[in-house]
Amino acid sequence: MGEKIEKKISVGNVLKYLFIEVWKIRYITIFAFLSIVGISILQTIIPIYFKDIVDIAVNNDLTKTEMYEQIMIIFNYFLITIFGSFIFWRIGEYLLSYAILKLDYNITYNSFSSLHKHSYDFFVNNFSGSLVKKTSRLVNSIASIYDIIFFDITRILVSIGFILIILFIENTYLGVIFGIWILLIIIFAYFLNKIRVPYVKDSANENSTVFGQYSDTVTNNFNIKLFGTYEKEKLNFFEALEKWKKKELKSIYVFIIVFAIISIIVIAGEILLLYTTIQLWYDDIISIGVFVLIVNYQIIISSQIFGLSFLMGRLANNFGDSIDMLEILWKDYEIIDKQNAKKLKINKGKIYFQGVNFSYKNQEKVLNNFELNIKAGEKIAIVGQSGSGKSTLIKILFRFYDIQEGKILIDNQDISTIKQDSLRSQISMVPQEPILFHRSLYENIAYAKDNVSYDEVIKASKMAHCHEFISKLPEGYNTLVGERGIKLSGGERQRVAIARSILSNNKIMVLDEATSSLDSESEKYIQDSLDKIMKGKTVIAIAHRLSTIMKMDRIVVMKDGKIVQEGSHEELLKKGGYYEKLWTIQSG
Repeated sequence: MGEKIEKKISVGNVLKYLFIEVWKIRYITIFAFLSIVGISILQTIIPIYFKDIVDIAVNNDLTKTEMYEQIMIIFNYFLITIFGSFIFWRIGEYLLSYAILKLDYNITYNSFSSLHKHSYDFFVNNFSGSLVKKTSRLVNSIASIYDIIFFDITRILVSIGFILIILFIENTYLGVIFGIWILLIIIFAYFLNKIRVPYVKDSANENSTVFGQYSDTVTNNFNIKLFGTYEKEKLNFFEALEKWKKKELKSIYVFIIVFAIISIIVIAGEILLLYTTIQLWYDDIISIGVFVLIVNYQIIISSQIFGLSFLMGRLANNFGDSIDMLEILWKDYEIIDKQNAKKLKINKGKIYFQGVNFSYKNQEKVLNNFELNIKAGEKIAIVGQSGSGKSTLIKILFRFYDIQEGKILIDNQDISTIKQDSLRSQISMVPQEPILFHRSLYENIAYAKDNVSYDEVIKASKMAHCHEFISKLPEGYNTLVGERGIKLSGGERQRVAIARSILSNNKIMVLDEATSSLDSESEKYIQDSLDKIMKGKTVIAIAHRLSTIMKMDRIVVMKDGKIVQEGSHEELLKKGGYYEKLWTIQSG
């Protein structure tokens, strides 16, 4: 990916990124480049044949037969040139197509790898649909920039360069005029199109917002129907769409102005060059054949200059689209493994929150010098009102966020020195709202463990009491669950998540209201299963319903980020205080 940068991404950074990616396919690019150079030179030679034919045709010193013989020699060269051009074109086309495929592949893979290394907080604050759209635009725009630079612009510049050489040979004065004209056009085209980039970037940003909002409404279609807010969402989407349209129109207006200025320079140059060519022919400085050659080259250059101006506009669009996503890909990761980070080795499952201070960005402290020692194999419940810090404890245990001060130790290993994947893969988690992949039930359950057998999946499913409802489905374990598991009920999703956790069989388990979505009968079955699989494991259960954690070894009561009480259910009721108040409220 290249080194991370903090500054705003510029056109130069996009070209740097392109160079990094092109270097990976440099051999294909070199051969494709040579093919394009070959095409350009051969196609530029063709007007010279017409010049020679015209000069032969008007030569009164030659007989018709002599003219015919000389013209046929030139015709044979013409055939060879056309055939060579065809061969180079086919080779170049194949190599460029293959190179663009490799480029698309590498950028897509890099985007996937880089994006998923960002933190939990990053994804909380970004639309998934917007990120997917930005990634798609990056892949398409970088491939387009590559194609424009190494195919279109290369072909144009080689053709123009070769034409200038020929014109200098034929007439130095014409060569100088052509050279100045082309240089002016390229300079103006570069700087004028550079002005467009911010407008294109603004339009791309608004476009990402539109598709992010679009994705959000599709994902939450049930809520829209449930609350009858279609018209409200349509209005919000329309407003976002209008903002994008205004930004895009500004970009288009700037493009029209830029293209108009360049067109004026091109037309003025054409008029001057044609007038100069006529005068040189009239003064017998050039032959009629050279006159035809220059007119042909002028037509070629004019069309290519217009094409170059259009390509500059396309480049500006693609730079704008690339910048949008590169700012994300080259952004520093929020949670980073240390260079000497090790894999976590859990033997017992002891957890110790030692003097932990933590706050979210620009907010008050959630945890202040927090201390909690959980023995190996101990089952604790953490209770308290919303905002007391319960969920924060789990997030920092999984290292979704890094703490500001203190340590979190697992079997005396500081988790800040542990590889993130190693840490998270060894803690089983049953979240309050499990989200499943749009894959089969079998794949979702087996996701927790590599090289899992079919029998193990069935066994875990039976323990979690989801085998019963899966067996009744027409396709059984091959049933696709829909995006985020939408085809299943909340209770069914919860049971699948529990089966997945059972299968992982880690020494540390985290239960975040694991039975909250189940009916009373299912809850009883699941609780029995959990009692069995929790044996010998360290368990942290986040609980709102106090009836579900009465059997825990210890209940930790939190308020305002601090532990206010600890003990078993009976001990805490005897002590009275905050826990008794919570119990009284819930028991009615």
